[in-house]
Amino acid sequence: MQNYKNTFSQANYELQSHFSTNLMRNTLSHALLFQGLDPEKNNQFLLYLSAMLLCHDAQNKPCLNCQSCQLVFLNGHPDLTVIKPEKKTSGIKIESIRDLNEPVYRSPQLGCHRVVMIQCAEKMNVAASNALLKLLEEPPDNVYFLLQAAQLSTMLPTVLSRCQIWRIGDESANYLELNDFIGAMRSDDPDLAKVIDNLPALFADLELVVKQNKQQCAVAAKWVDYDLYALATILYWINAALIKSLLGQPNPVSQLTPLLPHLTLPILFNQIDKLNTIMRRLNQSIAINALLTIEDFLLGYQVV
Repeated sequence: MQNYKNTFSQANYELQSHFSTNLMRNTLSHALLFQGLDPEKNNQFLLYLSAMLLCHDAQNKPCLNCQSCQLVFLNGHPDLTVIKPEKKTSGIKIESIRDLNEPVYRSPQLGCHRVVMIQCAEKMNVAASNALLKLLEEPPDNVYFLLQAAQLSTMLPTVLSRCQIWRIGDESANYLELNDFIGAMRSDDPDLAKVIDNLPALFADLELVVKQNKQQCAVAAKWVDYDLYALATILYWINAALIKSLLGQPNPVSQLTPLLPHLTLPILFNQIDKLNTIMRRLNQSIAINALLTIEDFLLGYQVV
C-alpha cells in the first residue's frame, strides 16, 4: 500500500497535488471527469483520489493506513460506489445509474463523504447519460462523482458541461520517438497492449495506405486480428495527433511526420467522426463487421 504512489507519472503527481489543494480549500468540484488513454492505470489513480476523499487522517490524505484507506483498495468501502461495464465489450446501461439513487442519498457510514466512481464513462448509453445528468444537475450533499473516460467525443455534451475535466498523463506536448511513445502508452489492458506492442507495424501499414493509397484491403485483413475497440482507441489518438500537427502544435511522435504532406484537416476530422461512430456502436453492443469497418476507415484516407 505504501508503494502505491510509485505507479504515478510526474503528470499524475501534479494532478494529485492540485486535487489535494482544492480539497483542503473546499473548492473541489462535485463532479470531475478524468480523461486518459489507459483505463486501467487511470482507474488506479482514481482509487487513490477516492482514498484521499474518504481518508480519516486530517493532515495526510490519503494516509493509506487507516481503515477507510484500506477498505478503498480492498474494494470494500461502504461509502465508495463503483460503476463500470459488466463486460469489456458492453456499455453502461441506465439500470446501473438508477441504482445510484439509493446510496448517494444515504448518509456516509464511515466519514463525511460519499464517492461515486464511474469507469469507462464514455461507454454510458444515452439513457444512462441522461440519468446521470439529473444527479449532476442537483448533486446530493457531500457526494463526489469521479468519472474516467478514454476519450470524450462520444459523451453527451450536457454531461461534459457539468464536469470539471482533468487530463491524465497527457504526453501530447512532448516530441517522442516511437520507443518512448510505446513506453508512455504501456497498458495493463491486454487488447490495448497488443495494439501498442505492434505500433511500429501499424505505423508502417498506415504509411503505406496514406502515402501510396493502396493495400487498404490487405492492411484491414491484418488489423482485424486486433480488438476493434482497442484499435479504434489507438487510431483515435493517432488521428488527433495528426490534426494537432497540421494545426502547428508539437508532433508527439516523429514517425507520424511523413504522413502529414498527404493529409488534410477535412480528411482527419472525417476519420475522427468514423472512429467515434465505431466506438459508439461498440459501446451500445451493436454488431459490427470488423473487416468491412476497418476497410471503410482506411479508404477514408483517400484524397478526393
